[in-house]
Amino acid sequence: MDKQSKLLTAKDLNRMRERVKLKLTNIKKFIDSCENTITDKTQIVITAQQKLNGVKVLEEELETLFKQYLDIEEDEKSSNKSDEEMLELLEERDEIEVSLKCLLSKYNINDVAMIENKSNHDSDLKSYIDHIELKSKLPEIPLPIFYGKIEEFSNFKNQFVSLISDNKELTNDQKLFYLKAALRGEAKLIETSDDTFESLFSALEERFENKRAVVDIHIQNMLKIEKLNFESSKGLRNITDTINKSLRALKSFKLDCNNLKNAILVNIILERLDKDTRKAYELSIQTKEIPLLNELLKFLESRAMVLDQLGNTPSNNKFKKEFQGSAYKSKNFFVNSNKGNHVIKKCIFCKIEHPLHKCYEFLKLSISKRIEFIEKHQLCKNCLKMHNAPCKSTFLCRECQKPGHNSLIHLDSKSRSSITPSNITQSNANFVPLESNTSHNVNSERYSSETQSMTNVGATLTSNTRVSSNILCTAQFLIENEYGQKIKIKAILDSGSCVNILTAEVANSLGLKKERINSTISGISGGEFLVKNKITTNIFNDSNDFSRTVSFFILPKITDLTPSNEIDISKINFPSEIKLADNTFHIPSKIHALLGCELFFELLKTEKFRSYDNSLLLQNSVFGYLVTGTLKGTDSYFFSGLILEKDNLENSVKDFFKIESFPGDSTCDLDESKTFEKQYCEEHFLSTRKRDETGRYIVKLPIIEGKRSALGDSKEIAERRLNLLWKRLDKNKTMATQYKAFRDEYFQLNHMERILDSVDPKSSEYYIPHHAVFRPESTSTPLRVVFDASANSSNGVSLNSILLNGGTVQQELFSTISRFRTYKYAFSADIKKMYRQILVDESDRDLQRILWKPNQFAPVETYRLRTVTYGTTCAPFLATRALKALAEEEQSEFPQAAATLLTDVYVDDILSGSNNLEETKALQHQLIQLLKKGGMKLHKWVSNHPELLYDNKNLDYVFPSDSNSVKTLGMQWRPTSDIFTFQVTVKLKDNFSKREVLSNIARLFDPLGLIGPVITSAKIFLQRLWLQKLNWNDTIPLNDLNDWLKFLKDLPAVNKLDIPRCAIITNPVAIDLHCFCDASDKAYGAVLYLCSKN
Repeated sequence: MDKQSKLLTAKDLNRMRERVKLKLTNIKKFIDSCENTITDKTQIVITAQQKLNGVKVLEEELETLFKQYLDIEEDEKSSNKSDEEMLELLEERDEIEVSLKCLLSKYNINDVAMIENKSNHDSDLKSYIDHIELKSKLPEIPLPIFYGKIEEFSNFKNQFVSLISDNKELTNDQKLFYLKAALRGEAKLIETSDDTFESLFSALEERFENKRAVVDIHIQNMLKIEKLNFESSKGLRNITDTINKSLRALKSFKLDCNNLKNAILVNIILERLDKDTRKAYELSIQTKEIPLLNELLKFLESRAMVLDQLGNTPSNNKFKKEFQGSAYKSKNFFVNSNKGNHVIKKCIFCKIEHPLHKCYEFLKLSISKRIEFIEKHQLCKNCLKMHNAPCKSTFLCRECQKPGHNSLIHLDSKSRSSITPSNITQSNANFVPLESNTSHNVNSERYSSETQSMTNVGATLTSNTRVSSNILCTAQFLIENEYGQKIKIKAILDSGSCVNILTAEVANSLGLKKERINSTISGISGGEFLVKNKITTNIFNDSNDFSRTVSFFILPKITDLTPSNEIDISKINFPSEIKLADNTFHIPSKIHALLGCELFFELLKTEKFRSYDNSLLLQNSVFGYLVTGTLKGTDSYFFSGLILEKDNLENSVKDFFKIESFPGDSTCDLDESKTFEKQYCEEHFLSTRKRDETGRYIVKLPIIEGKRSALGDSKEIAERRLNLLWKRLDKNKTMATQYKAFRDEYFQLNHMERILDSVDPKSSEYYIPHHAVFRPESTSTPLRVVFDASANSSNGVSLNSILLNGGTVQQELFSTISRFRTYKYAFSADIKKMYRQILVDESDRDLQRILWKPNQFAPVETYRLRTVTYGTTCAPFLATRALKALAEEEQSEFPQAAATLLTDVYVDDILSGSNNLEETKALQHQLIQLLKKGGMKLHKWVSNHPELLYDNKNLDYVFPSDSNSVKTLGMQWRPTSDIFTFQVTVKLKDNFSKREVLSNIARLFDPLGLIGPVITSAKIFLQRLWLQKLNWNDTIPLNDLNDWLKFLKDLPAVNKLDIPRCAIITNPVAIDLHCFCDASDKAYGAVLYLCSKN
């Protein structure tokens, strides 16, 4: 891209930014006008709501623009307005949103006094009042309707009697009116002699209260359930609903389900299930006993819910049915779209399946021979088909532009009569050959080079067929397995895909470790499904002068054989000097992989050849020349690749729907790859960790074996991010001062070291970009520096992608806080800068390089971080594992403190104590001394007893007043009164989206389950919205909104709860644990009571 095109791109972004700025300015003028003038308040409310919606849309536009600014080159930014103006616009948008919300709150929607003073003829005000009244009214109960179906009369009768017949405020005439209004169809035809309510109701009972007929109908309904041909949530629910409805009706006639009926119904249902559901049910049965009907129905309901959550709708399954052979065909990323569903008849000339006008043998004939053949077989001379009715074809002869005959039998066409097999080019097995003009001969297909001149001249190939065969870019390359061996596979190169894909067959054969993921990818027409695994490996070309480390998503199948039919290339003359990337591109074969846009353009080179008729293009690449384009043929399948990976919010929401399991439950799903990874990291730590002369731990980073060399160049992106950071710092002097102070402290504490650019690293290096998260309203940490070890290097590999996680070392949060509730004398403290008290081995420090400069125009300086760095994947494991090692190695000298470090610590927070004051003081002293052995220090002490703080003047402690609380692992603890509390705030407004509902629920943090029933109610509400198939930004319906607003209004009541931190009385003689549990259709519930007696 040249300089001019770059500036044009930057100018486009600036113009887009100015348009957004103009919109914000107009909204600010509206806000100012509302404050300075007297205007119709109703109009203000309506307009302000519209403006608020517009501001929310502008937020998305600004974020998109900001990302585009980050992607343009630095020389563009220097000649245009800086990225900081984008940040200012974002801040201005936030301020305007707040102003609009304040304006709306000023004119409260419940301000009835304001409304009563307005004119009754004001239509806007009337709708405003109607809106308010609607909120306070319940919906009217409609009359039950009866259409004359015998099986529905019982329900109708019960409802009508309850609403109308038993209503003593209604007269008999009124009841008669309501009864007649409720009747439809056959029921409406019933007449009585005296036309009274009692006689009409009795007549209905006489006609429709036929128990035998009702029983027969319900039994027939169960016997006539349609068999499912494919798994479908709708079909499964139809089965369960029919069975349940019929059984309820039969039960009202005292026809209960005994063992024999149970077995018969189970057999009937199983025979109606599709193969997949039947197989899943049979696998779920653990005994040889006769299955129970209720258990089968519960299984079907559960499976229907799973299908709903996975988006496996009946329509999708019907589509899958059409393309047997792959469980994912219905959502194939190369979507097969048949161009025609009609059946192609055999050619009357050669007996092969194609129309006569596409017949290669027929077109060899002279025109006179063609006419003779058509007349002999009594074919239509216009459409070349056999029919008795007048021809409906409207096509004209291309030679004379007259109707009545086909272009292939135009007698004046000398060119056609001269066509012989010797001068026909066939570029596809079903190719329609050239019909040239009189001045050209037909030659083999030639190529013109766009990088060098070719003198061969060829005619442009044309065809009268309307169907063509599209050739996808395919290439063959080498992929590395677990032993370093290289295996050749075939892949499609697709610039429309955001991810790389590998088939499960190839992935399994490589023997590489799979990484568990939970991602969703979507294809054409919105087809989506879950991807659970990916692998990372190296790919190479045949000459081994190109290699890349690539992450592949694993899917069962990518597409069918490609191409769908073999292409005849025998008459196509490829340039002799080129090597094809896939010399089998014309032969139907399996596709093993897909390379997406991440690599697509990196693979391409500049050289290319194009055929003279523009039908084929040869594009050079690192694998050889790619063949793409269109050849004339009869292939009616087209393939389109367009894949998008999404951070699927639905996958996160599924956690709300899962049955919660107790921490450490053996029934939890175990990931074998994670277990192996945890074991490897443990062995790696034990074999490489050491301590320096001060006792401080030195650890090595757990790098995936052989992956360190996969890192590309990362210095350029780090320098670019540093320049962007300084543009922000120059705009905010307070943030700049705090950022410099952070860097200076880091350097003075010897947590990082300066290195010269001239010193080459002993192995691969990685530069970690860093940026600031600045919240001036925070009193504790207004500035937080973030190290971004997930930033990709030049080849798409980041530091975090080659590091292992290591898993969790410490006990679960639930266990830590529960144990904290057993101590009479309790305290909490933080390990000061815990990560930075653990050194990284010198051999790994070049992977933790950072760039810095004292001001925007100073030269860039290079540093190495000497300690464990937050932001790296393995940092939590290394820090907590070193803490555990310290406890294990020093427990002989500090037994109580060592035990506390092993059980009462979560990350860097210590929550401990005992039932004796002196023992607790001794434990404090031991902890201080033990951590000092590892170069660590405790601070921010909090306790429920003053002596645990005041007796030691050296403690860095916090002892708030009784009105304040401190956060302890997310819990609100008031140490002076020694209670747990909650601090819940809600913001009420007129409408909520499904996304906002989820956000409110997710903010309710309760690790001990103290307000479990409250949170469960919220989760059930979210499930209710889920079943309505609302989009995330859709406003929830009015009925649901009323329920949600009621929940939010009641929610702050949890703030009144005062829960004793200590759950056990002093000196108990007995402690009992009582457990109660129950289940409903919506949730399970369990509660534990701890009863201590003195």
